Amino acid sequence: MEFSVRAAELTTLLESRITNFYTNLKVDEIGRVVSVGDGIARVYGLNEIQAGEMVEFASGVKGIALNLENENVGIVVFGSDTAIKEGDLVKRTGSIVDVPAGKAMLGRVVDALGVPIDGRGALSDHERRRVEVKAPGIIERKSVHEPMQTGLKAVDSLVPIGRGQRELIIGDRQTGKTAIAIDTILNQKQMNSRATSESETLYCVYVAIGQKRSTVAQLVQILSEANALEYSILVAATASDPAPLQFLAPYSGCAMGEYFRDNGMHALIIYDDLSKQAVAYRQMSLLLRRPPGREAFPGDVFYLHSRLLERAAKRSDQTGAGSLTALPVIETQAGDVSAYIPTNVISITDGQICLETELFYRGIRPAINVGLSVSRVGSAAQLKAMKQVCGSLKLELAQYREVAAFAQFGSDLDAATQALLNRGARLTEVLKQPQYAPLPIEKQIIVIYAAVNGFCDRMPLDKIAQYERAILTTISPDLLQSLKGMFMLKERIGRILPKIILLSITLVFICGSSSSVPPSEAGLNHAPDPTAPAEPVAPDPDVYHPLLDDNTRSAELDERAGFHFAGLSESDKKNILDSQVIIDRAIEKALLSDGYSRDELNELSKRNEIRGFLFYPKAGVSSNKNEARPRNGAGKEKWACGSPSLDYLGCPFGFLSKLTNPINPGLRRPCQAFDSTLGNATSKERESERSLNSRKDGSENIAIVTVSGLRETGLDAYRTKIVSIYAQTIHIGGKLEASIVPRLTLECYDGVFQFVPTKQNPA
Repeated sequence: MEFSVRAAELTTLLESRITNFYTNLKVDEIGRVVSVGDGIARVYGLNEIQAGEMVEFASGVKGIALNLENENVGIVVFGSDTAIKEGDLVKRTGSIVDVPAGKAMLGRVVDALGVPIDGRGALSDHERRRVEVKAPGIIERKSVHEPMQTGLKAVDSLVPIGRGQRELIIGDRQTGKTAIAIDTILNQKQMNSRATSESETLYCVYVAIGQKRSTVAQLVQILSEANALEYSILVAATASDPAPLQFLAPYSGCAMGEYFRDNGMHALIIYDDLSKQAVAYRQMSLLLRRPPGREAFPGDVFYLHSRLLERAAKRSDQTGAGSLTALPVIETQAGDVSAYIPTNVISITDGQICLETELFYRGIRPAINVGLSVSRVGSAAQLKAMKQVCGSLKLELAQYREVAAFAQFGSDLDAATQALLNRGARLTEVLKQPQYAPLPIEKQIIVIYAAVNGFCDRMPLDKIAQYERAILTTISPDLLQSLKGMFMLKERIGRILPKIILLSITLVFICGSSSSVPPSEAGLNHAPDPTAPAEPVAPDPDVYHPLLDDNTRSAELDERAGFHFAGLSESDKKNILDSQVIIDRAIEKALLSDGYSRDELNELSKRNEIRGFLFYPKAGVSSNKNEARPRNGAGKEKWACGSPSLDYLGCPFGFLSKLTNPINPGLRRPCQAFDSTLGNATSKERESERSLNSRKDGSENIAIVTVSGLRETGLDAYRTKIVSIYAQTIHIGGKLEASIVPRLTLECYDGVFQFVPTKQNPA
């Protein structure tokens, strides 16, 4: 049989076969496990592998190549090595370790590889970023100039932190390092609520390294209850995780934070703590047979932390103006900050917050050592208003520590030294703050302003906390609102603050000590809402009211006030007198509800043992302090807040009553102890201040504070049953307002007073 082969057909057939030929071959470079143990696998055959490349074992466990040697590759295993045997195949993945990043991570808890461990399902809508990237260069950076508020008075005033800064938190175990970090996260809740754009929001990344699982679970619960998880990411490499995961976790968290930094947003990352990462890295290095150095750490342990912390930066405007702020935590042993790892990280960071065990156990919390703590670049980002009020704070605390050390050995101290000790003790008390209670920056400014300017120098130490609550309760919400966006204390605010502080001091002096008995347990009756519109007062003929008689009330008012009303119009004077009637009626109602009979009230009123206090606008007062005295010849014992020291401040308020201090009956003027701390002002400044406080219609606000008090056997023996104090603001025309003194109630039981918020009207 003959076969005839046509060349054209054969060519066509071959060409079609070649054209349709398709190969689907995947080439993997593989190696074999030579030895495995202690989380380290020695693999032979991976000649082209990269340093830091991910590999996958036959059992599905992954690892990372760290040691590239001539004969084999040293691989650290992410997970348990019990499923890996000698001779098992190992294949390259061709990729460097990467983790998910993006806003989809917010509110999630993940491990060091970015795998969710919170039981809420897989991640969605995210990108992946390498854990090891180069830090931004010099040209891409910008100087730190934006504040990052922690909500802690001691930090924001003494060691301020800016966005893009790296501030170390260092101290022994159980000194409050994690508490500072958590408070910072919680404080961003109120900061983010004020943000007007995405670029102002601060996102948080918390990296837990080598901590107990129960500690991480407790942290998640705290953040969840405070609604702080919505802007936070938690990366957890707990104590039960292998050393490679504890080593990798900070880099993974940093990659997640860099997503916000590189997209024009702001992020805060907390490494808690890098000491455990260094220990994990030492364990890996020794098992990889790397030569040990100081304290058995490998030679590149400095580079371990420097390449991590250098990635925290403030980007330039050309590269998006984002920032990544780092708060690394280092645990010391017996307060030794000169150890290897602490000195390394101190030299890398831009400052440190040093915590001491001794301060912690003395009740000074946060237990910050002001002398050792420093912020090298944060002062450039500190609010100008805060910088104004705390300029001398650190120096005064340093002088206090120096003098306090010598004062322990001697009892005879001169007046200047004693004053320094008194001021330092009160400054230290003011800087104390409970855990998980961050304070807005505008409230910090007011409290520190009061402490630095000596307004609490005579206040007992156990009353400092009550005084702080009083001043923050008394201050006008409008003033707080103005301080929020104020980068510098304006002249007007600087003149108003002393008045508000003095008002708070007066309230504390009137109130006595704070009560630990809740009002409900003490059987106290709450006052009626003072913000409700005042109804016309119908005088009760059965109750003695000296101010209700038109013929005598002017003289009686003048006598009780120790002040004349020259310059006030008749209508204004009548409105003030009518306001006093409201006070007396409120006292009457409170005492009648407590079981007093009308006969008892009549007798108490006649003996002038029920007192009402009224803040009223002073009129006809000369700028000369000598002419500011009462015309009726009353002496200092009748002079309350209308003292010359307050005239210097241009204060438009004075007290109406013979004021006797419940704490110290000999101190008739609650503000006289502060005269030495107040500065003088020219008559022109005082006149300017008076015009500043005047309303457009020519009238001024007056604030009424009503007090009912009972005196039984002389000045030193006060026995007060149930007493209510109402605070409210009333316009001269009788219209209720809320501009100077917010509504609050001060209640007293057996001579012990406390602040109780007064229920507000929905309107």
